[in-house]
Amino acid sequence: MTSKNRAIGTAGEDLAVRMLKESGYQILDRNWRCRFGELDIICRDPHSARLVFAEVKTRTSQQYGGARRGIGREKYNRLRQLVSLWLSSHPGSGRGRGVRIDLIAIDISGGTVPLITHCRGI
Repeated sequence: MTSKNRAIGTAGEDLAVRMLKESGYQILDRNWRCRFGELDIICRDPHSARLVFAEVKTRTSQQYGGARRGIGREKYNRLRQLVSLWLSSHPGSGRGRGVRIDLIAIDISGGTVPLITHCRGI
């Protein structure tokens, strides 16, 4: 990954965290890594107390279908595996409330104001 792409990704994650906090989500962890990959944002939904594992996709163009098309079957299966690993390394964190995987798609191709779409339960 180039440093430009990394900077775009970090800026997108920062926007996503700000949006989640403004919506009342409690951020528990960011950029959790293990040898199988990375989880972008782990947070708690203020309405259901459910753990949410948010994958952030930031796109600067619609060339590959935009940010909402950033997660295919293989990526989704890897996210499920990473969620299981995070839960096993944080005993009691998800007990009783359930978990959810969300996509936060950030499109910055249309101008100066980013379009942020929170897709719950992908």
